[in-house]
Amino acid sequence: MLTALLLGLAQPLPEIIRRRPDVPKEAAAAEPAAEAPEANDPSPPPEPDPVPKPVPRASLIGEWSLGLSRRGTRCAISLSNHPWGQGLSTASIGSNCPPNLFAVSRWRLTGAELQLTDRTGRSMARLAQTDKAWLGETTNGDGIIMERRH
Repeated sequence: MLTALLLGLAQPLPEIIRRRPDVPKEAAAAEPAAEAPEANDPSPPPEPDPVPKPVPRASLIGEWSLGLSRRGTRCAISLSNHPWGQGLSTASIGSNCPPNLFAVSRWRLTGAELQLTDRTGRSMARLAQTDKAWLGETTNGDGIIMERRH
């Protein structure tokens, strides 16, 4: 039985599971860089991700509509400029908000990201600005939208 096992191991491995030989570091450094794509390649090179611009805090002060993206229910949220410490400002939320947003009572702006937090500063949702609204998700993964009230 042991002989049969050893003979089975002596068989060459299929091509797809053969291990690639290790290349010494000196040889890897000496390899030429990958060739540039041909001029007739129809696909353009990928563009770098744009860096979001910081948003002025003053543009967020006021009345907003807040809700989950997958549900039509929206509630009112008011963002104030009243500081609360730890870079937080107060927020007042309407009574008909979804349960996972009901604890929102503070907000903070870090660069271009808006964070809605509970009273202790624990993040409840993170949003990024789009052309017409703020979109993001709650800490439990629900999509969220915040739009200016008219």
